[in-house]
Amino acid sequence: MSSEDWYRNETWEEDIEAAFFAKLKRSRSQRDQYLVIQAVYLKDKFPDKALELIDIYFETKSTIYHDGRAWDVRRDVYLAVEKYDDAINCMKISLQIERENPKFQGTSATMYPYLIATRAIKHEYESVLAFLDSIELKSPFPDAHFKWNAALGLIHADLKNIPKSKYHAKLALEAAEVKQSPFRYHRSLGVVGHEHSDTIRKLEKILTATRPIDVLNFFKRN
Repeated sequence: MSSEDWYRNETWEEDIEAAFFAKLKRSRSQRDQYLVIQAVYLKDKFPDKALELIDIYFETKSTIYHDGRAWDVRRDVYLAVEKYDDAINCMKISLQIERENPKFQGTSATMYPYLIATRAIKHEYESVLAFLDSIELKSPFPDAHFKWNAALGLIHADLKNIPKSKYHAKLALEAAEVKQSPFRYHRSLGVVGHEHSDTIRKLEKILTATRPIDVLNFFKRN
C-alpha cells in the first residue's frame, strides 16, 4: 500500500474503516482533505458511508477550503437515489461557494440547469434562466456546452419560445457531435456519452418541430 492509498479506498469493511480512522487521527494539516477524498472514492458503491464521512468533515473541519467538493459528494449521492430536492439544494450551495471562491471550480454550473431541464422542474425555471444569464461558460469540455445549451433548449421549448429553443438545441447537438476533447492525451475526457441519448433525441425533435411543443406531454410520450 502506498502512502496515499489509505485514504483512497474503493471498498469499505470494518478493518479498512478502522485503519482509515487510525491514520486520520494521526493526521494534522490535511485531515479535512483526506475525509473528502475518501468520500469521493466511496460515493458510488458505498453512498451511506460517503455521507457519514462528509458529515464528519463538516463537524470537524478546520477550514472551509474543501466545502465545495464536500457538497458535490452529497449532491452526487442524492442524484443517484433520485432525491432531487436535496441534490438541488447541494448544487445551489456549491454554486454560492464558487461565486465566493473562484479557485473552486465544481460541476454544478452545468449539472444544475441540466437536471432542472431534463426533469422539467418548472418552479426552478426562472432561477435557472437567471443563473445562466448571469455567468459565462468557459469550460473547454464538449459535455459542458452540451448540458448548458440542452438546458436552455428544453426550458425554452417548455416556455413556448421556439426560436430560442431551436437555437440552443442546435448548439447542444453540435456539442454532442464532438468526439474528442481538446486535451491531447485525454481525448475522451468530457465528451458527450451515451447516457444522454434520450436528451439528444428530444433536442432533435425540438429542432425539427414546426409548431409549439407541450413539453410535459412530450416527455411523457417519449
